[in-house]
Amino acid sequence: MACTYDAAMIAVRAILESRSTDDEVLLETIPEVAARTQGVSGSCALNADGDREISDFLIWGYGTVQGRFESIPYGRYVSATDTVNWDWEALASESVVPQD
Repeated sequence: MACTYDAAMIAVRAILESRSTDDEVLLETIPEVAARTQGVSGSCALNADGDREISDFLIWGYGTVQGRFESIPYGRYVSATDTVNWDWEALASESVVPQD
């Protein structure tokens, strides 16, 4: 939800700053606005591909918890170190081991 909020705020600011809804104008304006935005989900600066420069995220899978099928976070990607921190306890309980 925080990322969705940040994306919407960047879009609104880009429209207001550029005084345009033209997609070509917004494609030029959005990276500039994003670079200046510290959103509720963190820094919103974009890389050359248009993705967030720094973006940690959870790695989810599916398994059973107390007999119920649920989505489970098995690890976290840390962009600052370009590493994955696996939750080995969660992985072991599901007998799933990631391949490096």
